Amino acid sequence: MKNKFFRFRQSLVWLLLVWTLFYTGAHAAGPRVSDHMSKVVDSLPTQPELSDFLFLVKKNHPLALQAALLPKRALAEQLKAKGAFDPVIGGQAQQKYFDGKEYFSQVGGELKVPTWIGAELKGGFETNRGFFLSPESNTPTGGLFYGGVAVPLGRGLLIDERRVAVKTADLKWQAAKAKQENSINELLYEASLLYWEWFRSYHTLETWKVTLENAKQRYKATQGIVRTGERPMIDTVDAGVQLQNLTLGKLQAEAEWQKQRIQLAAFVWDDEQATYGLPDYTLPPLLKVNALPDPRPLIPAEGDRFSHPYLEQLAFVSKEIDLQKKWATDRFKPTVQLQYMPLAEAVGSPLLSQFSLNNYKWGMEVKVPLLFRKERADLQLAKVRDLENTLEIADKQAQLRAKLNANYAMWNNYRDQVSVSFTTVQQYQQLYEAEARLFAIGESTLFMVNLRELAYLQAKLKLVDVITKYNVTLSDIHYAAGKMALLAEPGN
Repeated sequence: MKNKFFRFRQSLVWLLLVWTLFYTGAHAAGPRVSDHMSKVVDSLPTQPELSDFLFLVKKNHPLALQAALLPKRALAEQLKAKGAFDPVIGGQAQQKYFDGKEYFSQVGGELKVPTWIGAELKGGFETNRGFFLSPESNTPTGGLFYGGVAVPLGRGLLIDERRVAVKTADLKWQAAKAKQENSINELLYEASLLYWEWFRSYHTLETWKVTLENAKQRYKATQGIVRTGERPMIDTVDAGVQLQNLTLGKLQAEAEWQKQRIQLAAFVWDDEQATYGLPDYTLPPLLKVNALPDPRPLIPAEGDRFSHPYLEQLAFVSKEIDLQKKWATDRFKPTVQLQYMPLAEAVGSPLLSQFSLNNYKWGMEVKVPLLFRKERADLQLAKVRDLENTLEIADKQAQLRAKLNANYAMWNNYRDQVSVSFTTVQQYQQLYEAEARLFAIGESTLFMVNLRELAYLQAKLKLVDVITKYNVTLSDIHYAAGKMALLAEPGN
């Protein structure tokens, strides 16, 4: 009996041990979301520089992936346009029987091969018979082979709708690549602005936190001094008011920081097209200026060609319009279609020997509009569109050049402001610390200490603001130059 009880107790201990290990392991493993989230965290450093962040945006953001589909769509359109030159084979048969008579029987097949020069190669077979068949449709008993060419001699000789469609598709494919680049430029610029607001809000909050902590310590110290009777009671009120104002400022900065974190997190996606936000330990880099080379080379000299993805799009639109104008002009010619096809019997003699100048059929079709209203309208519309596009190119070039020069001037100015702000912060810090020492030995007032502290706080906040604007202006320059992708390269 004792052995049974011992074995039962031993089994119970083992079960509890196994359950404990399972329970601990399950909780240590964490939910699946944590595993998935680690993929996002691993791809973003704990203190990501702008290039780290933009690289991730360019790689995984849905809008970046959507932009990558533009050339693929254009390639499909290009393939569709080339389909107009596909050879076509077909056949037809029709017969009529009534009252025991064969009225007619017509059977035939044909192969058509369009060519780039506008001519169309044709070849086929037909056999026709019947009591009521029109004489010109009669063929030998074994049928008739034919082969030849149809050539446009007026409209369509130099250019036609099929060639226009293929050339237009080629231009749209090149324009799609420029549009993709422009879309990426827009996306990265928007992401960089959010990044720098995230940077600003964090360092603003940290500045408020440090100042508030100093104010708390001073408030406690003031309370102790007042209790000893060395300072008047009003100093406690003065220190308390300063503490409340700084607490309010810190709370407002905290709310702004949380807002910017949430907005920035919307741009962080992983390889599986999911986003879970930023972990708490992902923080902006230190308060410093982005060590990038002088962006002056991004600004073209006056008269130099301006390279920008949006302008590249417009340039391809210009080429497309030129193609449309050429086609519209060609349609003022009359339509003259010449067709010549040698003939040979299908059965009864060698096929090639039957093809001769004496066995053929030919035809010619001539058409010409009397008023050319559609053609004139198409040409006028193409010219108007060309002028509109030319004006847009000129306007966009002027705008971008002006933005680049203005932003470069601002960047130089902010570079000087950063230097001045650093010096100003150091001087205000000296004044604040000196006033605090004087207060400690009884030669100053709490009012003056608070005043120096607020001035020091404002100087530090101004430094955060100027450094942020300096970096934002760098993004502005790259955006106006269409070169935001440069900032997404690792190491920048």
